[in-house]
Amino acid sequence: MQTSLVLSLCLAALSMLSDIANGQGGSELVPSEDTKTVVAATQLFSLFGIALDIKQFDLLGNVFTDDIVLSGSAGNAADPITNLADAIEFYTTQFENASIVTQHKSDTVFVYDTSKTTARAISYANAVYFGEPKFERGGALFRNETANFYERFDDLLVKSPKSGWKISQRNLTIVALDQNAPVLSDV
Repeated sequence: MQTSLVLSLCLAALSMLSDIANGQGGSELVPSEDTKTVVAATQLFSLFGIALDIKQFDLLGNVFTDDIVLSGSAGNAADPITNLADAIEFYTTQFENASIVTQHKSDTVFVYDTSKTTARAISYANAVYFGEPKFERGGALFRNETANFYERFDDLLVKSPKSGWKISQRNLTIVALDQNAPVLSDV
C-alpha cells in the first residue's frame, strides 16, 4: 500500500475519532447488547455488497426501505437519493457493465443506539474494482488495473413486523482511493 494512502487512512480515522470524542459523531457509541440486531445489520451489509457484485440489483429491495435516503458519496450530498426505485436505478447504472468485476466486503461493523425498531451502525467496507470497464463512478477510467475504494457507512436501520430490519438512511464517505494497482495479467 502506498505511503500516502496509509497516511490518508490514518488521518481520516483520527478525524472521525476526534468527531466522536467531541460529541459530533451522533449518539453515544455504546455497543448494542442485542445480538440479533447486530447479526441482522451485518447480514444487510453483506447482502448489499453481494447484490452489487453479482449484479442482482433487485436484491437491494431486501436491504433498503422504500423511502431510503442515500447521501454523501452514495448519492449527491446536495440532492440525496430518497426512494428505493431511484437507489436501484443508481446502483444499476454504476455497476451494470458486464466488464466491471467487483468485490465488496464489509467489516468493522459497530451497532449502537438500538431499540426494538431502530438501530444505528457504523461500518467500513472495501470495494475493489477489477478489469477493463470504460466508464465507472462518474467517468473514471479503469483499464487493466484495479481500484480499491475504502468506504465508511453511517446507517440508520429500522425494523418492521412485515419485513424485518432494513436500512432507511445511509451516508457513504469515501475515505480513500487506491487506484492504478496492477492486475495479475500486468505483473
